[in-house]
Amino acid sequence: MKLNYNSIIISWIFSLSCIHQAWAQGDPNIAYAYPAGAAVNSETEISLGGRLLRGAKEVYVTGDGVEAELSSTFSNYSRTYADYLKHFTRIANAKEQGKPIPEAKSDLPKLPDHPAFRELAEMSLAHLQQRNTDLKRESMQKSREMEEIALVKLRIAADAKPGRREIRVSTPFGLSEPFPIYIGSYAEILEKEPNNNSPQIINEPVPFTINGQIKAGDRDQFQFSATAGQQLTIRVDAQVIKPFIADAVPGWFQATIRMLDENGSELAFADRFEQFPDPVMFFTVPADGNYTIQLQDAIFRGRDDFVYRLTVSDSPFITNQFPLGGKVGESTPVKLAGLNLAETQSLIDGNGAINTPISLGKNHPAGHFYMLNELDEIFKTAAADEAAGQPVNLPVIINGKIDQNQQTSSFQFRGKAGQSIVAEVVARKLGSPLDSFITLTDENGQLIAANDDMDRLNIGLQTHHADSYLCAELPADGSYKITIKDTQNRYGDAFAYRLRISEPMADFELYTTKASVSMRSNGSAAITVKAIRKDGFEGPIDIVLPADEDTFQLSGAQIPAGADEVTFTISDTKFLKNRIAAINLTGKAIVDGKQIRRPCQPTRAMEQAFIRHHLLPSDQLIAYISNWGVNRKTGLKPGEIVQIPINSYKTIVLEPTKKAQSVALTLHKAPDGITFDTKELKDKSIELTISAKDPATVGTKNNLIIEIFHAQKRKDNKQKLVSHGMLPSIPIEVTENR
Repeated sequence: MKLNYNSIIISWIFSLSCIHQAWAQGDPNIAYAYPAGAAVNSETEISLGGRLLRGAKEVYVTGDGVEAELSSTFSNYSRTYADYLKHFTRIANAKEQGKPIPEAKSDLPKLPDHPAFRELAEMSLAHLQQRNTDLKRESMQKSREMEEIALVKLRIAADAKPGRREIRVSTPFGLSEPFPIYIGSYAEILEKEPNNNSPQIINEPVPFTINGQIKAGDRDQFQFSATAGQQLTIRVDAQVIKPFIADAVPGWFQATIRMLDENGSELAFADRFEQFPDPVMFFTVPADGNYTIQLQDAIFRGRDDFVYRLTVSDSPFITNQFPLGGKVGESTPVKLAGLNLAETQSLIDGNGAINTPISLGKNHPAGHFYMLNELDEIFKTAAADEAAGQPVNLPVIINGKIDQNQQTSSFQFRGKAGQSIVAEVVARKLGSPLDSFITLTDENGQLIAANDDMDRLNIGLQTHHADSYLCAELPADGSYKITIKDTQNRYGDAFAYRLRISEPMADFELYTTKASVSMRSNGSAAITVKAIRKDGFEGPIDIVLPADEDTFQLSGAQIPAGADEVTFTISDTKFLKNRIAAINLTGKAIVDGKQIRRPCQPTRAMEQAFIRHHLLPSDQLIAYISNWGVNRKTGLKPGEIVQIPINSYKTIVLEPTKKAQSVALTLHKAPDGITFDTKELKDKSIELTISAKDPATVGTKNNLIIEIFHAQKRKDNKQKLVSHGMLPSIPIEVTENR
């Protein structure tokens, strides 16, 4: 490769270290938001802690009724805070001893206009000394992922809909992934330290919500008044705010709460709610008086992203419901259980997407949903003969419970030799505590198949895939039985399930691995979509935009037959600049001779406890188009696939740009055995030679995702490489060498 800074190609020897630096920067990231919410009809300041937030340009919040304004950013928050803590401690010491007020050190930066710094100026000497002690402990758990702060002002309208929202920040490095914040309908209170040993007095009557942070070794205490007989729900939202932490075990903030009386005696304790890590406590107030709630991490950890919302209310709270779903297009009566319920029955509207968990509302624990399906639905009957099994006709969805009266449920059906049968439990996915186990037996009791947990993508907050699935071929004509129970022999009114028994029903679900993408104007960005294939479906899946979408264009957006994911590119075709736009992706495929379409759920990828990866559903997939970039086109026609003979190569030409610049290309997620080389042509275009060698195999289909870097001069006249995004993806197929 030719060294020519005035031409097009930069030497790889020069560029590799620069490209590595560009990769190391990554995307902007919000690690926490504090406070994590605010009340309707209010104004508040929220600190967004994270990485690459410096130079932030705009802030975006989903939904109506919320205005967000970026106030300022701080690139080295922790060090600046420590310096000012020492400064104000010296001043307080001087005042205490009657000495002259010391001058600020010359290297001390301007006092940031931020609540934490304003608070320092008002602290007593004792409080400042305690903060110095605490800061030393906190520094031991410091994370570089939270070194930068963006301060945001929120104005929330009186008619803003309470509930979950998502906040994003655009910076020179791109658009951050979304982070949840919450709009509350109760009075909102901000935690005030010190409250480790003496509780913060809450003067607001129930209901109220407290926003707090648990720092290293911290314990927060809050005293409130209640009256005899009140049925209170004390609920912590912590994991739902910051679901997973990459560099901690356990991989989330595990909050615990205690209720104390006026004498300090413990009256109640909670460290979770069923399978949900966030604790919920149901407390009947024994007498008029003051009560104290203690909140801390289960193993006394703490740092800035251990953020929580503590809500105390006597409002309705639903703990479970039955059934867990219904047939699409039909309204289903649902029995509710919980605390302070005025009504114990509701009617679920049957309008919605099939096989998609639908939230039941704010008064449920996180993760309670119902689901719609197209099959006929029946209920488990109490009088069924468990030995023989309740007779059912296939295909069917059965709604049942594992309760005190029926600790196992069995269902009998007729089958034929060679017939494939699927039995699928949906319970934990919809919020039921059931940890199912299913068996398929013949009429002689001979075991044919069994399953405990089905391994699948980690979607949402679930850390245990407790729902069962089996697919088996029947050996002979006759009667067969599906039996379901809880693996731990637990039971109760909440242990509901939906059991599908049918022949295989080929289908799929789609998930992006990012909820925010960034690109240059007229440029491209990469998107990865993962597929969950159901009941043996192996066909190709096309990812498409809405028919009337003319802002964006996809390249290479097909998951090949048998594959579980694809990375492709999306390109701006309208030369937008400094804009955000929603992207709606849909998957379509031919199943049993008919086309089916399924929505592509936006998610953001998170890592838990160093190794485990999760995809967290997001409200929207958002593209941020920044300023003008220098992009190159591949010259491929829509849908064209570059065929590369095995142990050979294929050449394509990247079109020249109006302004010749030094450039380096790098290949992301290179398929095994696929490499490329480049050569500058006289017309300033780039010849791209793609090779397929061992271990590449004939039949391999994939996309080449190539990032383009342009050289720019720094102030010191040295070269630096700046990413201009991706080339439109290059679909390839390895073929026989003839």
